[in-house]
Amino acid sequence: MIISTMVDVYVVYYPIILSFIWASGAFLSRWKERDKKAIDETKEFEKISIVISAYNEEETIEEVLLSLHNLNYPSLEIFYC
Repeated sequence: MIISTMVDVYVVYYPIILSFIWASGAFLSRWKERDKKAIDETKEFEKISIVISAYNEEETIEEVLLSLHNLNYPSLEIFYC
C-alpha cells in the first residue's frame, strides 16, 4: 500500500515539479540574455575597415559592394582597389 502510494505520487508529481523547474530555468536564462543585449546595445562600436582586392571581377564586384554597403554597422569603411 505504501509503495503503491509512493509510486503514484512519483508518477503524478515528479513531471509537474520538473516542468516548473525547467520553465523557471528557461525564463531566467532568457531574462539574463535580454539584460546582456541591453548592455551591448549601449556600448560603442569599434571602427572596422574592409579592404577588397579584386582582379578581373567585373561581373560580381557590384553585388559585393552593394552587399557591404547594406550592412547595418555604424563605423564601417570600405576600400576597394
